[in-house]
Amino acid sequence: MSIKFYAGIVSNPIFITIIRLREALESIIKPLATSGVSCLDVGCGERPYEYLFKDGKYTGIDIESSGRPTNMKKPDFFYNGTDFPFKDDEFDLVICTQVLEHVPEPLSLLKEMARVCKRGGGVIISLPFVYQEHEQPFDYFRVRRETGKR
Repeated sequence: MSIKFYAGIVSNPIFITIIRLREALESIIKPLATSGVSCLDVGCGERPYEYLFKDGKYTGIDIESSGRPTNMKKPDFFYNGTDFPFKDDEFDLVICTQVLEHVPEPLSLLKEMARVCKRGGGVIISLPFVYQEHEQPFDYFRVRRETGKR
């Protein structure tokens, strides 16, 4: 991880959590980023996992209007937030890290990720649980465990 990454989070009270999450995601993604693998990073922001795909194909997408300034986004494509500009079964791997809380209709996004992922491919998703709200007003929810009570 870069000095810029660490410097940007040192003032955050949960910076250890952020570092550990990033390390965990890298350890999961790295073995999958083999030669020739095509990856779509949904909500790529500043493309933190691109370096893992030096022998494959990395494509980042994001939306223009959100709680994050546009200059903090470096996608290959901006998209409308609903429909990915890709054909069915185009990617071996789809990653979406710390993004779904910013999506008003997460089920639609999950369906798009499944659509563009090749049969036998993989989808990696991470979500915040104990994490402060951020990028307001574009932070819609947190996933929590189901208690079984109705």
